[in-house]
Formats: sequence, C-alpha cells, structure tokens
Amino acid sequence: MTATAYNDSMPSLQEEIDRKSLDTLGDLVLKHRDNAISTAQFEIGINTLFSIVSGLVAGDFIDLVTRASQEETIGGNLTDYITRILIHPERGFVAAKYGYGKLSFTTITETGKKMKTFDTTGQAFRAFLKLCKFLNDKGYEDIT
Repeated sequence: MTATAYNDSMPSLQEEIDRKSLDTLGDLVLKHRDNAISTAQFEIGINTLFSIVSGLVAGDFIDLVTRASQEETIGGNLTDYITRILIHPERGFVAAKYGYGKLSFTTITETGKKMKTFDTTGQAFRAFLKLCKFLNDKGYEDIT
C-alpha cells in the first residue's frame, strides 16, 4: 500500500473531530434524558465540549451545542428533529430534516421528497450539515 492510498482511506483530522464531537454531544443528551447524569453533570459536559471544540468544528455544530444546552437545562424539550428550510430566488426551496439518533435525513423540494440513509447516526448528521453548508455556499438563504 502506498502512502497516498493509505492517507486517502484515513478520515481527515477535521472529520474525526467532527465525528467525535457529534458522538459526545449525542451521548450527553441521551444520558441526560435517561437520567443517567444530572443536569449539573450535563452542563459540565456541554461546557467542556464547547470549550474544547470551539473554533475547530463547523458553526452549525456550535449552534447545536448551544441549543442543546439551553433546551435541556432550562426545562425545555430538545426537539427530536432539526429542520432547515433554505430558499434560492431562482432555484426554489429545499427543506431538510434530521432526526436525532436516526440513520437518515429527509429532503423535500418542489420536485419531491427523498430520504438518504447511512450506516451510522454520525454519518447521517454530518451529511445533513454538509448538505446545508453546500446549499448556503450555492446561494440558498436559510430562513429557519
């Protein structure tokens, strides 16, 4: 195996940081919901995660950490889904919906509904974020 082939099969450092951060966030939320950890322990975990990965992961992830912290600790219920609605003046709209802990996410456009399925929940969430970033980069405006 050449060095290039080996490196191509390895996830990048960014992909690993994103994956581990998402896995840790999901673990904290699920443990808190299952009462396996207290709210104080959840807050410490979230604050530690935020401190470690801030500046290293996508802004969408930091927004998710902040939202999870706020909704889990002030008595709200973190919704089971993240929905993003993006519009483009010439290309129409895309609605994307990801369910926490799911192996898939759904997109709805003017031409129909599609579901994309993955091997892990982390892969599904990263693909959801990647799609939203791609659409933003292509001029779609997030209205949610």
